Amino acid sequence: MQATATMGTRSLADRLRWNDLVMPWLVRLAFLGVGVLVGLYVLAPRQVRASDTYLPPAYAAIPNAVFAIDTGDGLVTLPAKIADTVALRNVGFKDVGAKAIENELLLFQLTRATTARVTYTMEGLRAPVQAAAIAESGEVVAIHDVAVGTDRLAVPESHRWLLLARSGTFDALGIGVGSTLDPESVRKVNY
Repeated sequence: MQATATMGTRSLADRLRWNDLVMPWLVRLAFLGVGVLVGLYVLAPRQVRASDTYLPPAYAAIPNAVFAIDTGDGLVTLPAKIADTVALRNVGFKDVGAKAIENELLLFQLTRATTARVTYTMEGLRAPVQAAAIAESGEVVAIHDVAVGTDRLAVPESHRWLLLARSGTFDALGIGVGSTLDPESVRKVNY
């Protein structure tokens, strides 16, 4: 029989020094993995919502519409989002990005003419907007400026529609007090 000497051989675990070298690196990798997951699922969506071009899903779900308005220089047909229910009126321009509002018109449609008993949500505005109160006859009776930080808007004039747009849009389109919305032209469309 032959005897073999095992005097100088060490096991793989002893050679790697598991507790001294490998375990600390595995712990670091685990923390790094948790950090990446937090970034992907918590911080990244916040950055998207904070962007100037963000359109929240609730706003995007508001139905599209078209309407015609006589600006005094002629009849103009405009696309808009139409909020014709209480739930849609509570969405409004909430959290819509400042640059995204530049291309958006929002028309609140009530079932009948009303006064200040109805308030409109302005919470989460990121840019100043203007609100045109439109009477049951279709005439624009007032235009109100709404500053950033306003939570709710109460319109004192009797109105059936309220048209919202970023400040300066009404001037660019020629809409002012005395312009007339054609009530028969307001209709939902599917783009």
